[in-house]
Amino acid sequence: MSIRPHLMFALVAFASALVAPLASAQESAPAPAPSPSADHAPAPAPVAAAKPEKKPVAFHGSYILFDQSVTTQTIGLGSDYQSADPVYEWWVRFAPRYYLHETKDDDLSVNAWFNLYHEFTNSDETTQKNETVIGATSLWLQYARKIHRDGEYVTAVSVAPLRLTLPTDKASRASGMLFGAGASAGISQSIPIQGKSAPALESAKFGVSLIYNHPFTRATTAVNEDLDRTRQDAAGRTFLSDQLRGGTMPNHSLNVAATAGLQITPKLSFSTSYILLNSWSYRPTDATCAVQTLTGCVSVGSNPDAPNFRVNTWLLTSFDYDIVDELSLGLGYYNFTGQLGPDGQRRNPLWSPDARVFFTVTANLDAVYERAAGGSASASTKAALPPALVASGAY
Repeated sequence: MSIRPHLMFALVAFASALVAPLASAQESAPAPAPSPSADHAPAPAPVAAAKPEKKPVAFHGSYILFDQSVTTQTIGLGSDYQSADPVYEWWVRFAPRYYLHETKDDDLSVNAWFNLYHEFTNSDETTQKNETVIGATSLWLQYARKIHRDGEYVTAVSVAPLRLTLPTDKASRASGMLFGAGASAGISQSIPIQGKSAPALESAKFGVSLIYNHPFTRATTAVNEDLDRTRQDAAGRTFLSDQLRGGTMPNHSLNVAATAGLQITPKLSFSTSYILLNSWSYRPTDATCAVQTLTGCVSVGSNPDAPNFRVNTWLLTSFDYDIVDELSLGLGYYNFTGQLGPDGQRRNPLWSPDARVFFTVTANLDAVYERAAGGSASASTKAALPPALVASGAY
């Protein structure tokens, strides 16, 4: 099964945007009693006693996302190519977040992503038609801090010193992956345009993030313990092998993402991202005795200069609209593909046969909880990532 565009990453999450809670209403306190020497003096003005600020629930930023996506070729968009592989897929993500520590300027949170997919077509994405599969699971601990603030200009950084990827998806388990471990870091800059109170073009946001991952695998090549395939060595002898394919497994991966977002109106936003997914595969080891001859063993050495670096590119863009605090809709487009095509030439990053259009429905769980509890949802209920990244599953 091919690598799913919705799962990566793993980048992790790169710049958590925190929204300050709403200012509390004030109530008047009784005026202090005048002293005997001030009987004829005017009474002092009442002192307003501010209520304690309402804190957001500890799991704000948690969400459930439902996404429908279809390849552009399936709906007749784009030029023809050699073979057809139509894809129409549903995706559900449960993304809980819990804050262990949170102040106005920094926070520490535990995050998780759980994914479920159902493909309605008979493409190479799944083994069978109408197959439901579990996606990869990501867990990470993240610290975020606002390092500079000048009015509405805010510079924030985030770091995830520990990021785990669990092989709950069938493709990873079948290839011998045990788990992945890595880290991530990011920086973002918020820039006001007309300000928060403006009816349009409130602000823009830019960010850059890095996600490193090292997969721990059973072997340097993809293997499956349940596979006993008859193969033949260089001497013509047959043997049973659990190796799935000839290529080696990734040893290191580094994803680099650049994002930009624009708050068009208080409810409508636009975001775009461009991600480079870099991976370095294991190099084949030298065979100590590749062929046994009458005069002894013949060794076959590997080429130390053989390329083991691969790049995939990922372009995403989307418009998102907040219907209510509890629910938002998104419509977007993404193109996830190898940087080099089958002909060895660099592909157009804007379109490939794997490009998709998608429609998402996102439920903000803390807003749902506050509404069910009889309160009003706060502005902190939005997911921390830009909408295009939330829809992509890149992090």
